[in-house]
Amino acid sequence: MANQLNRLSNLRAIAPTKSAIFSSFCTDSVQLQSGSNNEADNLQEKNRQDQVRKLSTLLRKKRFKSARTTMVSLVLPGSPFSSPADLISVFSQSFPSPKPIFTDMLLSICAELKLPDEATEVYNSIRKEGNFPCSSAFKLFLESLVSSGHYNRTIDIFWEVINSGFRVDRFAYSKAIESAVKLGDLTKAMNLLNYMKRHGVSPNAFIYNVLINGFCKEKRTEDARKLFDEMIETKVTATMFTYSTLIAGYCKVFDMENALEIQRRMKGENMESNLVTFNTLIDGYGRICQFENCFEILNEMENKGIVPNEITYGSLVYNLCKDGRLCEAELIMRDMENRKIIPNAQIYNSLIMANIEERKMEDAKRIVEEMKGRGLLPNEDTYCILIKGHCGVKDFVGAYGWYRELIQNGLVLNMAVCNELICGLREEGMESEILSIRDYMNKQTQCRRSKFSKVIERGRGSIRSCSNHKHRPISFFI
Repeated sequence: MANQLNRLSNLRAIAPTKSAIFSSFCTDSVQLQSGSNNEADNLQEKNRQDQVRKLSTLLRKKRFKSARTTMVSLVLPGSPFSSPADLISVFSQSFPSPKPIFTDMLLSICAELKLPDEATEVYNSIRKEGNFPCSSAFKLFLESLVSSGHYNRTIDIFWEVINSGFRVDRFAYSKAIESAVKLGDLTKAMNLLNYMKRHGVSPNAFIYNVLINGFCKEKRTEDARKLFDEMIETKVTATMFTYSTLIAGYCKVFDMENALEIQRRMKGENMESNLVTFNTLIDGYGRICQFENCFEILNEMENKGIVPNEITYGSLVYNLCKDGRLCEAELIMRDMENRKIIPNAQIYNSLIMANIEERKMEDAKRIVEEMKGRGLLPNEDTYCILIKGHCGVKDFVGAYGWYRELIQNGLVLNMAVCNELICGLREEGMESEILSIRDYMNKQTQCRRSKFSKVIERGRGSIRSCSNHKHRPISFFI
């Protein structure tokens, strides 16, 4: 018996405790996990090196099309490289010799893929080493910045290049000037133009057109005209866009005399007015209520075989209605129907608005019914016009009827109009209708809050995923 007890005691001494077993298991698991992670990292690094080696071989053999395909795959999501800068770093360490070809191609690809932040990253990497990209890559880069709305960045890069002692071409100037115009800084744009001319680079039609368009949008037609005259003096050929922009600019400030003078000059250059030009002139004369001239231009365009469209008729209807000439506006509508041109909701809304302003509620209702009969449902603007119009003549019951129809059609009413309707219904003592509208307003408020919360949550989700995503910066997801 004593011997048996001694053997049991010895076994207990030899056997490990539960905690020892668990500790040993955890240690083994950590080591296994660590080994697994190291193996994954090694595979990842091998893949990176293999991709760089493949790319280098393709570039060295001048197989640029294949190299480009490979490089695109290394820029897009799913790449083993966290960013273009990471790719540049690994490539430079392994194969420094073909690096300029490599970075120029990478810059071009990022620009063409509309990745302005990544393209900027590549450009900064090139400049950091004291180099400059090739002309074609730099042009693509500037174009991508402007097309993606990075106007300030475009101008900053332009001046950085100038201040570094590099000579830039006309294209770079054009993108800097275009960016300044897009920003609404016409003074900066003109300073760039003058700087350009002082350094012996002559503006082309594109640069003049960008500036003329910018001044016309700001209703600075005198400045636009000076640039146009400068174009002619320096033998830069004005394009159809140049003439159309100037005509539109003059029409915008109701200077029809100069608008027609530009049209005549255009004819002198053997450029025929197109539909856009004729529509612009018709709208210009309509805004100053010179409808005889509108119809003369309409006849001229038809004689040239140019068919009026809904924009032509829409302008005529809108301006006739604005001048209170409802009968003529309806005649224009009938002419549209005869030509198989279907009026849109905006044209109908012009007629409805004009009838309501004349307090012709039945005629307004008739036009709405005609609109429906043509398969064109009234939109939110239509109902807003109707509700406000009926409130204006103290017909709150009629206004509420239009409100009910809007709700049934699943449309949304402006909150200010809802409040105006509530004030009117209160005068009529229609409390149940008021409660119905308030309930609708509360639901709309909750709906907007819910949509806003979803937008915020999506943004947060993108940021969270980006924090765990090593292939793209946050700006890529937002």
